[in-house]
Amino acid sequence: MTQPSVDYYAFFQECAVETIEHFAKIAKEASGNRLLVGSYYGYYHGHYYANPYHFQDSGHYATWRMLQSPYIDFFGGPAPYIRRDIMLYPNGLTASIALHGKLWICEEDTRTHRSVSKATPHIGITEISQSETIAVMLRDYIAMTSRQTTAYLYDFISGWYRDEPTMDTIRRIHQLDEARLTMKGTLPSVAEVAIIYSEAFIPFAASRHAAAMVGEKFGPSSMDYWGVPVDDYLESDLETIDFSRYKVVIFANSFLYTNRLQKLIETKVAKDGRRLIFFGTPGVVGEDNCIYPENCEKLTGISIELEEPSVGKPLDTLWHQGTCHFQYTRYAHVKEEGSRALAHYVTDQKVAIAECMKNGSRRILCCHPFPDALVMRNLLGKEKVHVYTSGKSGLPAFYMAKPYIGVFSRRGGAQAVTLQEPAEIVVNLMTGEVLGENTAKIEFTMEKNASTVLLYTGSKEDFEKIPKITSIIEEEQ
Repeated sequence: MTQPSVDYYAFFQECAVETIEHFAKIAKEASGNRLLVGSYYGYYHGHYYANPYHFQDSGHYATWRMLQSPYIDFFGGPAPYIRRDIMLYPNGLTASIALHGKLWICEEDTRTHRSVSKATPHIGITEISQSETIAVMLRDYIAMTSRQTTAYLYDFISGWYRDEPTMDTIRRIHQLDEARLTMKGTLPSVAEVAIIYSEAFIPFAASRHAAAMVGEKFGPSSMDYWGVPVDDYLESDLETIDFSRYKVVIFANSFLYTNRLQKLIETKVAKDGRRLIFFGTPGVVGEDNCIYPENCEKLTGISIELEEPSVGKPLDTLWHQGTCHFQYTRYAHVKEEGSRALAHYVTDQKVAIAECMKNGSRRILCCHPFPDALVMRNLLGKEKVHVYTSGKSGLPAFYMAKPYIGVFSRRGGAQAVTLQEPAEIVVNLMTGEVLGENTAKIEFTMEKNASTVLLYTGSKEDFEKIPKITSIIEEEQ
């Protein structure tokens, strides 16, 4: 990217926010500061891979500036439209938004069986059935709640929800959400993994080809299948994040090297036995818009050799042969000296993932831009992160908004979830079936089509605050 382009895109992101802030200030002043004011903004995930139009051209990459505004109380938008049939995650970096005392609001516009749109994986519905609609709605609720967000339903004034089973499901979700707010065991997040995303790098990326970001297109769909809760943060918030409960911190795209980033990693993040994982080619871009491969070693302790971009091939790891089959672009490999290899490219056996000790902390460099669920489950489990799902009949999507847990699958079969500590009672929130008492191991069978199992896992006292499932029928009568 040429320097004028870098300067323009840096300006354009902030210009978009300052325009929003201008009108937000007017609304605040006109209402005597009485109204909550927000805007559609911060589509980090959904626009990240959507070149050429949506990426930097969208102006959505100055969330750091939005979070500083005293005139903005909330912002949000729809979830990314990529493969909603298998997962759902908010567009915004919700842990950072909550850190600043603001709210991300999701537009829940996933299609139902009553939608006239052609069924595709990207709109969430593939079978156009009532049961699939209910499964997806339950999945979306627990997915958004697990990321400290809320949502409003939007059907483009097309009657997507106008049938009794769908409205019953919406009422039940409302009951569960209201009850959760009153529980002693409710926690905003229990994540042991924090993922750090950079906005500072965005102006330096080429907008007309996917560059080092192509793997992100599939990355979030992998994340839902790791079997662990995660929190998403902005790199600009490193100084204010409380890292004390995180065992692993992942730097997803810290490609831009700054002295500030280096200092904060060493003095704030790489402490207390915490593990650091870096994706792609961290630190290789300097603030002068030149390439410095040696900066990768400064951040990670591991040296890389840059290559001509090529189509990435699967990896052979210490745990699985032939993983990471999704398309991605390969830009580098690890130099073997000074680190321990964890994975190789299948084509030439050059090192793709390696680990080392640097300044008393273990650091892992993965040249793949966003490895698949099999790789990540093993990496995180190796670092003592609690992995909740067993993958007994294939990996399901997993979401946790304590004391609720959601498991979504399109394959069905036997599934098992292991809690970190025993729950007094485990109940299927949509059937009322008690699955166990005083247990940390939960086993159940899912239908062999799109289905979501929504579980309560907590104290009996808190469970009594949840209206029984029959209450919906009684209200209608």
